Amino acid sequence: MAEGIHYFVRHGKTGSECGDQGPMLNREGKAQAEEARDYLIRRGLGHSTIVLSSDLSRATETATIIADGLGTTVLSSRRINIAGNEPTVIRDMDDFLVDTLDSLGENIDNRKLVVVTHAPLLAVLVGRPEYDTDMIGYGEVFTYTPGNWNSSMYDEDLAAMLL
Repeated sequence: MAEGIHYFVRHGKTGSECGDQGPMLNREGKAQAEEARDYLIRRGLGHSTIVLSSDLSRATETATIIADGLGTTVLSSRRINIAGNEPTVIRDMDDFLVDTLDSLGENIDNRKLVVVTHAPLLAVLVGRPEYDTDMIGYGEVFTYTPGNWNSSMYDEDLAAMLL
């Protein structure tokens, strides 16, 4: 895993809170994705950044808005969807990201990484239980420093079943 900070973004708002492939972003959700994109650009991210996304439409649409602004493309993965909604499947975030990128034929090298995902994973990222998502805003950007994942909630049986 590359040194430095990586960025995690919650997808923008949709017209519904459904858990399936779901609806596309609404006007507010697109604006949230644009704000996240602009924030990342101000942080110096650009065309060499890897944008990794959940494969749900609301996340890939958010990721596409971000990637277009950075001059790069989106890599979508069901693994990000699963972990985004069931973060207890991740024992080590760094290994999880490397394995996910490997499964897509990509590696991080020394590039920045943006992961567009779902609120439960972000709750755990900031030290809350995965069900405590009320404070995780749509389009909100979080930083992650490699090596700082709290694996105390890891569920080996769930990981084996879902991943």
